[in-house]
Amino acid sequence: MLVNAWKYALIGGVLFLTGCASHRSLVVHDQGVLIKRHNTVLQRYGEFVQQEIKASKTIGALVISDPNSDQRPLVYPAQDPIAAAMDHIPALKTDATCFFVFARSIAIAPEATSCGLLMGRATELQESRRIRAAQQEALEKFETDLKELQKNVNVLRDQTSTLANQLGDERRLQQEDRNNITSDRADINSIGKILGPMTSLVTFHETQLQGLEKMTDRLIAQYQKTGDAIGVNNNQIDAVIKDINTSFAGIKVILEQIQQRLSTIK
Repeated sequence: MLVNAWKYALIGGVLFLTGCASHRSLVVHDQGVLIKRHNTVLQRYGEFVQQEIKASKTIGALVISDPNSDQRPLVYPAQDPIAAAMDHIPALKTDATCFFVFARSIAIAPEATSCGLLMGRATELQESRRIRAAQQEALEKFETDLKELQKNVNVLRDQTSTLANQLGDERRLQQEDRNNITSDRADINSIGKILGPMTSLVTFHETQLQGLEKMTDRLIAQYQKTGDAIGVNNNQIDAVIKDINTSFAGIKVILEQIQQRLSTIK
């Protein structure tokens, strides 16, 4: 009970800070008449207000009353006046009077304050709440964007690592190619040293073949001349043909030997 009493006293202090504390010595005559008349009207609705508080199971209710009207006041059950004012700003009028009436079980008398002052305070707090909500939303969006950015950075880091590995493999392959080219160049130089003498030998045999071809051409030409000179002397023609065939056979053997040598060299 002691804790609850302190809690209710703090709520009363809020009303005091917003201008609800009264000082009857400063009330002028016509103002006092208006206050007295207003209080007389409010007394009619005291039980109605308490019923609303009891039905809502709150500690009190924000009551908005027009001093110039005999109509029943607006009653908004709530746990504190500021929260109630923030939830019902359109109902607050600058020329109306606001009360926070506590439940009948709480020994705190309601105090009047200007609804205009309460509206200003409630509007400021509502705007502050809206700003905090917007900031919270922006913060959540920033955190979401940051997570997405971190995700993209991780993907980029993985891609960079993969590319670095590929570049390393490519450099190794290029180095292997350079080594192979160097080795091939050395092999070519060695083969060139070996083929040098063989090339000279091949040239020598080619020269011999060319000489044999010339000899064959001369024999054919001689055969043709001999055929023309001998005419119908078949025996002599046969002897010449036999000699030529023998020469061709010898030439053929030499050619085959040269070809075998060339094949071996190649």
